[in-house]
Formats: sequence, C-alpha cells, structure tokens
Amino acid sequence: MQPLTFHLISHTHWDREWYLSRARLLPRLVEAIDSWLDAASAGTAAPFLLDGQAALLADYLAVRPERRGEVASHVRAGLLATGPWWVLPDGFVPSAEALIRNLLRGTATTAALGGRAHVCYAPDAFGHPAALPALAREFGLEWALIWRGYGGARDVFRWRAPDGRDLRTYHLSPDGYEIGAGLPTDPTALARAWPAVRHTLVSRASTSQVAVFIGADHHAPRLDLAALASALARLEPDARVVVSSLADCLEATERELGPDIAPVRGELRRTTRHVWALQGIHGTRLPLKRAQSRAELWLERGAEPLAAMAGRAGDNPRQAALLRAAWEPLVSNQFHDTSAGTVADSVAQEAARRVENAVALGREIISSAVHRLVGYDPDVVVGTASSDGTMLVFNPRAVTAGAVVTADIPLFLRDILVGPPRGRTAREAVAPAEITLIARDGSAVATQTLGRRQGIERRDARHRYPDADAVEVVRLAFRAPAVGGLGIAGLRIVPGRSIAAASDGGVRATEHALEHSALRAALSSDGTFALAALPGRNGLEGLAQVESEPDTGDCYTAELPGPVRRIERFSSWRVLAEGPLLGAVRNEFTDAECAGAVTLELRGGEPFVRLMIDWDNRGRDRRLRLRFPLGKPRGPAVAGSAFVVERRAQERDAGGGAEQSAGTAPAQRYVAAAGSRGAIALLAPGHFEYEWTEAGHLCFTLLRSVGELSRGDLAARPGHAAWPTSTPEAQCQGPGRVEIAIAPLPQSARPDALHQLWERAFLLPAARVLRGAVVSPPANAGIALQGEGLVVSAIKPSERGDAMVLRAVNLRDEPVAGRWIISPPPASAARARADETPQGPASITADGVLEILAGPHEIVTYLVR
Repeated sequence: MQPLTFHLISHTHWDREWYLSRARLLPRLVEAIDSWLDAASAGTAAPFLLDGQAALLADYLAVRPERRGEVASHVRAGLLATGPWWVLPDGFVPSAEALIRNLLRGTATTAALGGRAHVCYAPDAFGHPAALPALAREFGLEWALIWRGYGGARDVFRWRAPDGRDLRTYHLSPDGYEIGAGLPTDPTALARAWPAVRHTLVSRASTSQVAVFIGADHHAPRLDLAALASALARLEPDARVVVSSLADCLEATERELGPDIAPVRGELRRTTRHVWALQGIHGTRLPLKRAQSRAELWLERGAEPLAAMAGRAGDNPRQAALLRAAWEPLVSNQFHDTSAGTVADSVAQEAARRVENAVALGREIISSAVHRLVGYDPDVVVGTASSDGTMLVFNPRAVTAGAVVTADIPLFLRDILVGPPRGRTAREAVAPAEITLIARDGSAVATQTLGRRQGIERRDARHRYPDADAVEVVRLAFRAPAVGGLGIAGLRIVPGRSIAAASDGGVRATEHALEHSALRAALSSDGTFALAALPGRNGLEGLAQVESEPDTGDCYTAELPGPVRRIERFSSWRVLAEGPLLGAVRNEFTDAECAGAVTLELRGGEPFVRLMIDWDNRGRDRRLRLRFPLGKPRGPAVAGSAFVVERRAQERDAGGGAEQSAGTAPAQRYVAAAGSRGAIALLAPGHFEYEWTEAGHLCFTLLRSVGELSRGDLAARPGHAAWPTSTPEAQCQGPGRVEIAIAPLPQSARPDALHQLWERAFLLPAARVLRGAVVSPPANAGIALQGEGLVVSAIKPSERGDAMVLRAVNLRDEPVAGRWIISPPPASAARARADETPQGPASITADGVLEILAGPHEIVTYLVR
C-alpha cells in the first residue's frame, strides 16, 4: 500500500437559482469569483472548481466583461475549472436530446475560454439515468462524479452503460461535496475535526489518492488552503497533503486503479442508506414540467428538423444560431432544482417565462423554415381577402405516415383596419358554409366538421405591416394523406361540401362507447371506461379512476398519511363528436377540492384512446392521480428514459434507509405494465411520474399540491432538505390539463414498438393554413429512417451550421442494420460523436442512402453535407 495522498480540492456548489432567485444570488457569485481572481493575480489562489457548469462564468462575465482575459487565461491553465454542463441538470426530467443540448452549450462555452472538461460532474442531481456513461463518452469525458442515487462502499467504480461503454466514476461520501468545508486551520481545532473526516474518506478509498472537497453551497473559495495543507501535514506525517485540482486527483487515482473493479450497471436513483435520493421531486410543480417537456418536443421534432432541411439551401448558420437561442432558456431550466421544482415561487415564475420564450422563438423558426421549403412569400398574399388557400401537412416522423388530424381553418369575413382610416374601406365577405380539401391528385380529402367560432387572424410579412382580419374559424378533422418521412404535402382549400363516409374512419361515439373496427372503449357511469382491442379480446375495466389523497410533504418528498379517496361524483357521458373520423365524449366531475372533466377521444386508425383531463384544483396538500387496475403484476413496468428503456419492478423500501422510498418513478414519454387482467401503455409528450403498485395498479400523477419548499417534520425524510421557504404556488391551484394516450397491449411489447406508439400519438402530422396562397411543396424532399429497433433521436443543423446532424438510437439488445434515406441527396457524410466531432467518413450513395449499423443500445450520429 502506497502512502496516502490527501488532495485538498477547492470548489463551490453554486445553485444558480434555488430558495432565492438568480438575481438575488448573482452579486454573491460575482464577489466570489472576484475574490478568487484577485488571489490568482497575487499568485496565492488554489485551483478552483466552479461546479462543472459553464453558465456561472457566463453570468459573471456578463457583469464583469473586463475580466474575460484573466478568466480565459486561468481556464486555459487548468486553474479555473468549469463545464462540461451549461447548468447542472436533473437527469430524468429533461429529454435525452435536451441533455445533449446542455452539454453542447456547456462545452462550447468552456472551449471559447480555452478550456476542456474531463469530468461529467453531477454532484447534486436527484439520481442519474443509465445512459449517462454513454452520453459522457459521446463528449469525450473520461470520468463522472456523482453523489445521490448510489450506495456503494468504495469511492471509485466502473459505471457501464447499456451500450457496454464504461465510465470511471468517483462517488462522493455520505457527507458529499462539503465534507471538508468546515476544516479549520487552527491546529487544536483541526486535530479535533480531522479524524472523523479522515475515517470517512480513507475507509472508502479505492487507492492511496484521497479527495478532500473544500467547499459547499454558495461558498466563496477559501483562500487559506496553503495554511490548511500545512496544518494537515503536521497531523499526517506519513502522508502527502497537496492542494490539488479535481483533474489532477483523478489522474493520480487512475494510475493506481486495477482492472478488477466490478462494473455497476443501470440507472442510479434508488433511496439508500448513503444519502437522500429525493425521488418525490418527480411529482412537484408538474404544470411547469409538462410545459418544459412540450417545448423540448416542439424544438426537437418540429423546429430543428424543419430548420435543418430549410438550411440545406444555404441558411444553416442563421438557423443554427436561432435554434441555440431557442434552446438556451430550456437548457437553463434544466438546472436540477429548477427542473425538479424544488425552488421558490419567484424562480418557478421565471422558469415558466423562459419556456414561453422558447416556444415563441420555436414557432417563428418553424414558420420561416416552412415558408422557405414551400416557396411561400407572405409579402405577396398579405392583404388578400380570399378564404381559399393551401393547407400544408408536415409529417414530423421519419417514416411514411398519415393520420386523422385536426386543424383550424380561417375564413375571411372582413378587414380590421388599424390606424387612421384615411379613406380606406373595410372589405367584407360571407364565409362559405362548407369547405373541401383537395389533394395533389385532385381527389377530395375526407373531413369532419367539429365546430365553428368567430376570431381574428393576423398575418405578418417581412416588408409590410401585418394584416388583421375578422374570420370565422372552422375546426376540422381530416384524414391527412400519407406523407413520406419529414415530407410536406399541400391540400387546396376550396368552398364546397365534403362529407366523410363511415368507411373513412369507422369511428362511432355514443353515450355508452367509443369504437372503431380495432378498438372499443366502453363507458361507465362512474367516469371510468373499459378498453379492449378488437376483435375478441377481453377489455380492461375500471380504467382512469380519478383519486385524491392527502400529501403533507414538501417539494422534495411526498408524505402520504392516507386515506386514498376516489372521486365518484360524475355526471354522465356526453357526445362531443360522433365520428366517423374522430369521436369524442366528455364527463364532468365535482368534488370539494377539485372539479373538472374527463374527455375521451378516438381517431380513425389509431390503436389507442386519447384521454384529456381538465380540472380546477381548489385543494391544498393533496395528490391527484389516475389509477389503472391491471390485476396481479406480471413482471416489471417498462418505462422510457434518456436513450434507453428501463425495466422497473415495484419500488420497495429496503428498510433502515435515510429516507422512505417514494414508491413512484419518473418516465420519459411512455410506461407499460402487464397484470393478470391485461396490459396497457400510458403515453405522454415527455416527463411524467407513475407508480406500479404491488397490487397491480398503474398510477399516473396528475399533480402534487404542497406549500413548503422543505419541512423538517416528515416521517418519510427526517430533516430539512432546504431552507424553509413558503411555496404557495407549488400547491398548483387553479386550472390544469393533462393529455395522455392509453393503448391496450399484448402481455409484452418491444421497446421500439412502444416508441412507435408514442410517435403515432404525439408526432401527428402538423397542419398549417396559408390563406390566400397556392403553393406546391416539393414531392421528393424528406428524410426517412429504416431499420427495426432504430428510433430517431435528432435531425438538426450542426452547431457550426455547416452540416445536418442525423442521430438514431438502437433500443434493442442486439445489433441492428438500417439506413437513412435523404432527399435531395447530400454530397458527403461522416460518423460523429454526439458532440459533433467527426470520427471518420461514411459511405453515402448517389441517391442519398446512408447505410448504418448500430450495436445494442448504441447512439449513432452522422454529419451530412
């Protein structure tokens, strides 16, 4: 055994926003970095780890731009460490691609200062997804550092991703990153404090290299580390005590590591004796989480692919820059406390505004890209009074797809004049009683009118004032024609009558059932329904029970003293749309704490029923859920996660831990479970919380109502997780809405099949009306992905704007061969990492076929030009 080396590592963990807003914490950050830079200028500063998130230096330099040269010099020299993240994320709330956008922004910011991160630094996240080692490797990172979610006895382990790649991982002790924060320099006081710290660290050490982290939340860097090192050296005559950086410590550790360290596999999020995992956060401030998820999806599968295809005509650098601007607020919201919802109300309000800004910019990017792709010039048609026009239908999937979709079609009524009249006369017209959609081949598209209302349409242009018109808006369901992957079809909008025959969708809605030839939802008077795949399969009864229960916990931890109370005061099912393309029924409920309505919708050809639940929450300190009883469990639940699918058995307490198990778990986009009575999948746009109970009930959390950031009197988690702060807005009172899809399944379903179901539910063809314009989208433009088991992860402009990024993931346990088909064909292609570093040329045919081979669970990225 070599003599011990104690590495004193100066750092801070800086919650960019938490119990205080970013504005309240920014002056402290500026003062802290100023103090370190001043010491560095005097030659007395120790290497400083600025928490692994480059946003902190960006925040500082926005206030102190005159010190950029000093900052860059110390980053280049390795004295000031930052990155690889933009902000330290939670690993389960953001989408997989959103995590990549975080790393892209963080590594770019670090590189702009002349530095490079080596450690996937995640010291305070609420658990870690199984794919994090692979994601780190995709960015050239050699180590990870974690704390929560794992309870191993040693400080170093190999963490193996589902694709087989390993990542050396340093695991903080139960005292975490602040274990050495209170060590004094006074010899007498240090002699009393050091033995306990020493025992904790040395008892876990895998090598003779021992990291002693000196810092804590929002602590300015200590400037007396040399004195502390000298005092410790006197207590440790047989050891070395050095003031070090994390990179130097891990480099020395790596030299001593043997090859026999058993790998750890899978996600790290379970409650252990080690430290609180705080899994109750997945149900906290769910309206904000849902808005964030929808915005991520809006950018990933709408704005990015459209911008990438439009950018191939020479607009890539601008589109890439606009997309980075759209992602910035969403990536900033990934900060682990912000995305978890464990923040003050003022912080949550700022996060909600950031989501709104991202969506607004995403909409403009989409409009610009669509106009470029189809050759539409708004300057030409603004001011026209016609109700005719073109319905554009964009297929966001990379396979040929058509579906029953809905759209609002504005019909001109009269001009709305803005500004002094100056002799202008408002034009008027009578909206046609019926409208018809005509496909490229001249055939009429099947339609179903869902309703009409009065409204105002404003049309913007590049070189003219906006044109505002009073319009009659027709809500229409129609069968979108099959469109190739990422293709756009055009339908002519003309006056006339077009009625869908029953065979066009076959949907029939009554007060008793929703059904078509392959699916039937039988409606019960208690607000639930039975769901059966046809023909001949027994239905699952009692689905979507709405229930409420007390939750006296806080933003981190649920405390559920019971009892669970089912909401039973439903009215009766009322038909909103009879079919044949789309059927919908609605049932309202009343309760002392929460009133609302359940709407079920079935569309022609879809193998699932859509459920929308609206509510007005008047309760406090409650949890509201949907319950789906499936019978005695037959295996684990299968839940989507970042780049992988997790198989999770019921969450149980091992006993004696630092906190009680939450019982619930996070999912991305879908969860499936099977019981003795049948199996279903629940599909949602992004993150949600579920529970798979020992009784065989799959539960979906609608909301948690809690009013405190942290409480110190919980049985589930003794002790405060944060400073006590009132959070009345975390009660989530007022209106709310959730949309999910529910699909009956055979007893088992492959992960890629679940993903395809999710795509069918939430990547519907998107309709956009160009009133007064006749355009013909190119028939041969688009991108397709072929290969069983392969799913699209990203289609986007590269960060430099000089290429298009195509990324797929293999969700299967075996290698999969596939191909991208790109039209018009690109000139070249290269294999790349997720950080867009080329790894070598790839062969692409003259007709745009890019052959790929993906190993089990592999992330496969290409740059095409």
